[in-house]
Amino acid sequence: MPKDGDIGGTIRCGGLQITFIWQADRYTHQIVSSTGCLRALADEADAETPVYTDLHQQGELLFVSGMSGDRHWSASVEPTAAGLVFDLACRTKSAADGIGVIYRGNGARAVTLADDRAPVTVETVGERQTISPLGPLPAPPLTLRLRYQISA
Repeated sequence: MPKDGDIGGTIRCGGLQITFIWQADRYTHQIVSSTGCLRALADEADAETPVYTDLHQQGELLFVSGMSGDRHWSASVEPTAAGLVFDLACRTKSAADGIGVIYRGNGARAVTLADDRAPVTVETVGERQTISPLGPLPAPPLTLRLRYQISA
C-alpha cells in the first residue's frame, strides 16, 4: 500500500508534466506547466470525482483505475503534440448526476475533443475547471466516458 506523498507515475508532454501522487486512500494528480499548476480535486461537495487506487505506467502512457461504492473508474493519460489526452470511463449501477473531473489552479486549461462517443462540457469559473458528461444521461446501469485534453 502506498504512503501519503508516494509518486505513482509521471509523464512529460511539451511544456506539461503530470504526476500522480498517493493521498490518503487514492491517487490524485497535478499538472505543472511553466506558468502554473492544476490540481485534480477529490471529495468535492457538489461533484463526484474519480477514485483511482491502482496505477500502471507503460512508457509514456499512464493507466489508473479504482472503485468507490457502485462506481468503477478507469482512465488512460497519453501525451500528444497538443497536450495530455485523458480517456476516462465510469461504470455505475446508480444515477450518475454530478460525476465529473474538477481541477483548480492555472497555467494549463482543459479543452473538449471532437469525439461523438464521449461528448463533454468544460466549465471554467475563476481557477476552477469542471469537466462533465454532456447530458442528458441515460438510466443506469451505464458507462460514462469523458475524453478531454489538458493544454499548456
